[in-house]
Amino acid sequence: MAFVATPVGGLLGGGLIGNIAVAAIGIGINLAIAYFFPQKIKGPRAESLKAQTSKYGDHIARSYGTHRLAGAVVWLKGDQVDEHVRTERQGKALGPEVTSYTYTATFAVALAWNGPFVGVPRIWADDKLIYDESAGAGVTGTATGATITIYLGTNSQQSDPDIEADVGAGLAPAWPHRCYVVIKNLPLDEFGIRVPNIEAELIRVGEFVFDSEPL
Repeated sequence: MAFVATPVGGLLGGGLIGNIAVAAIGIGINLAIAYFFPQKIKGPRAESLKAQTSKYGDHIARSYGTHRLAGAVVWLKGDQVDEHVRTERQGKALGPEVTSYTYTATFAVALAWNGPFVGVPRIWADDKLIYDESAGAGVTGTATGATITIYLGTNSQQSDPDIEADVGAGLAPAWPHRCYVVIKNLPLDEFGIRVPNIEAELIRVGEFVFDSEPL
């Protein structure tokens, strides 16, 4: 910053005091620049928010007794995952401005079609336990921050409000006799920013039979 140093040094007559003044002014200008024009750093970001869901003709199970089985995604809010952007200053007021991206998904997974079921005590996402009713923990592990609503496939079950808000009032199916779960705001960072494969443990009184029918 020679344009500052020359006139100030001349006004103060040079020497130690003049050099200190020049340095102080230079530091002040640098601090002002750092405060008003911070360095901008952006973290990794997903190239696409689109996510794959089930296709027509995919099958869901019929189950009796207690059984762990895989489900099929039948709804994804907005047909994409949700991106959350957070920007903050690092190192107090004069640090760089860092922008980070995190992702969540809100979706429904059909598990079995011959309800009603007694319960769904555990749910896994890519083999990671995310829901454990038997331990009294509910949502756990990588699902922290998410909410899980379980529909046991009764004849009188109502449409899920999150699905209805997405597709329109009166347009969301209630799926009577279908056991399904709605997972809201599941963090996706540990699943490669994609909707993970969901498996669940179902309990239904009766003889064990395993079969399937198309969605």
